[in-house]
Amino acid sequence: MGLYSPLGEAFSIPEGVAYFNQAYMSPQLPSLTAAGTQAMRAKEHPWEIPASAFFDPVESLRKEVASLIHTTRETISLIPSVSYGVSWAAGALPLKDSGQILLLSEQFPSNVYPWRVRASRTGESVTMVSKIPGQNWTEAVLQYGLGPILA
Repeated sequence: MGLYSPLGEAFSIPEGVAYFNQAYMSPQLPSLTAAGTQAMRAKEHPWEIPASAFFDPVESLRKEVASLIHTTRETISLIPSVSYGVSWAAGALPLKDSGQILLLSEQFPSNVYPWRVRASRTGESVTMVSKIPGQNWTEAVLQYGLGPILA
């Protein structure tokens, strides 16, 4: 096992390496690398890929996740990226007209642009909430004094 990680063997983390920048990019499981390589090799001959290859693995994963969190597969949605999911949510949530959309300052752009687009289409406004040193994000939002924002 790696010196700094009990998962060092599972994640191929070398002895003596301590990697903390998970927000940027986390280490990848070798099994995931192998699955990705297999998927890329399949694309060498796309005419050999059956249509079921696009649906069966997704349905299997939805079922497995549902069992882990004690729900049904119909309640699980898979999306290709966080930015896609935020864009979907920004368009679908029933917010009050001419309301206010609060975002935490220093957000990654993929969580800002969809809300700005939403606001420009519906008359809502986007407000960036900042915190002062020593304050946590919950305190900063509560200090803002919001009522309910969902319709």
